[in-house]
Amino acid sequence: MRLLFLAKRRPQQRDLLTRPYGRFHYLPIELARRGHDVSILLLDYQHSTGQLEASEQWSPVKSIQVINLWPDPSKYFRAIQHHHTQTKTDWVICCSDLWFGIAGWLTSLGSPSRLCIDAYDNFESYIPIAKPIHQLWRKALQHADLITAAGPQLATHLSRNTQASASIIPMAADPIFKPSNLHEARKQLQLPKKSTLIGYCGSADKKHDIQTVFEALEIMNQNGMGATLVMSGRSAVRLPDRAIHLGYLDDACMPSLLNAMSVLCIPGDDNSFGQFSYPSKLYEALACKKPLVAADTGPNQWILGPSQKHCTYPIGSAEQLAKRLTHQALTPEICPRPASWCEVASDFETSLMRSMKIADTTA
Repeated sequence: MRLLFLAKRRPQQRDLLTRPYGRFHYLPIELARRGHDVSILLLDYQHSTGQLEASEQWSPVKSIQVINLWPDPSKYFRAIQHHHTQTKTDWVICCSDLWFGIAGWLTSLGSPSRLCIDAYDNFESYIPIAKPIHQLWRKALQHADLITAAGPQLATHLSRNTQASASIIPMAADPIFKPSNLHEARKQLQLPKKSTLIGYCGSADKKHDIQTVFEALEIMNQNGMGATLVMSGRSAVRLPDRAIHLGYLDDACMPSLLNAMSVLCIPGDDNSFGQFSYPSKLYEALACKKPLVAADTGPNQWILGPSQKHCTYPIGSAEQLAKRLTHQALTPEICPRPASWCEVASDFETSLMRSMKIADTTA
């Protein structure tokens, strides 16, 4: 198959050109390794100057092109159309946010290329007031030949008003996430050797219900647990006294951070974001075989399966979160490791080929 992936250059503040990761990297790379002709068009919102060489990790891909949004937004559309006409693309695969689904749909009108829209979050929750953009996004979904989503809740949500088939293509942990020695990890990050460390990785903001984590920490310590919260990433709230904030860490340090923790905490909320969020940090914790406690959102329950009875807590309940964290710190229960990106990409390939076969049969 000839595949064209559309995505923004910096999803989740990471430059895919030099720091490739996640489904934005491993889906196209694994398909290229399977012999498919894969090209990528990255849209740069920041108008970067100069040309950076793509990381060697992109080498299996036929071509990767970066186009600045400004001063000419139409240039990106013209680049997509060029692929339609010059390479006879079989699939245009739209990733990373709703703008790319819209771009893929508008440029596919009158083209024989098939349209796949891939989503890992409810993108409408990012800009809830942009109703006209939401309408265009929903039209793009209606015209898609295939919708792929990170989990069943999101797949149902996206395909509710469409005729397109919907496939579940879950998240996975990048290969660098694997178990390592707790004491060596703490030494590397200069963390306390013998303390009970509760890990939270990601943005500390109200959208993720971080306040419940702070309250649970206080309850644990009132009960004599002596726990310390260890955080990385951006913080937009005031942190409790017994907290260590490491800020942004190099990518290579993230596995050590997870492995240094006594237990990892993945909070969430019952809002338009949390109802359809499949946290990458949850997959990374599972890959490192660390004890964890996650909010009992529908997506988290689906990811954890039968194990969720032992490692989830009711959303917003600091008391239950404290109880679960204490249990996991003292008598840890480890959940099964999820599928790898290689396995996930194989399912993605199957969905694309099946959709093509169905379309050819009914034509």
